[in-house]
Amino acid sequence: MTTSREQFEVMRRNMEEEHKKDLEALARLQRFLDSPAPSSKTNGVHILPADLPTTKLSTNEEAAFEDHGAYLIRAALAVVRSRPDTSFSPRAVQQALLERNFPLVGDERRQLVSIGQSLKKLAGRNEIRLVRHGKGREPNLYRALRTVMIAAPAGSEMTM
Repeated sequence: MTTSREQFEVMRRNMEEEHKKDLEALARLQRFLDSPAPSSKTNGVHILPADLPTTKLSTNEEAAFEDHGAYLIRAALAVVRSRPDTSFSPRAVQQALLERNFPLVGDERRQLVSIGQSLKKLAGRNEIRLVRHGKGREPNLYRALRTVMIAAPAGSEMTM
């Protein structure tokens, strides 16, 4: 099989483009690794992967668990659960994550969109509740679900 000069140039450009994408992915990974660890202690709260509440993930989400988005969802859940009597907007969650040195990616607008999507997913999974549906420039407000104690036989405790 012979390849013409044009075919060779097309193959070369495709390979260079793939190589450029690989280099960009490595640079993103390096920025993520160089950012402050989310294990730092701020305001008496530790955020470690072990401290974040476990969430039942679908098969697709488990495959993407190491992805920043899945980690953001768990971190947002930890923030909302840290103050169950407080309503959170995406901006309030963003501020709490920044206080905890969580490595948010992108500009402020993209961060708010990602956090808003994370909160919406958590509300859809019934892990938090939507307190107020936002209108216009007013954002949605979310709050942690309350744990209700019910009577259990033999003095043991059960939660719902």
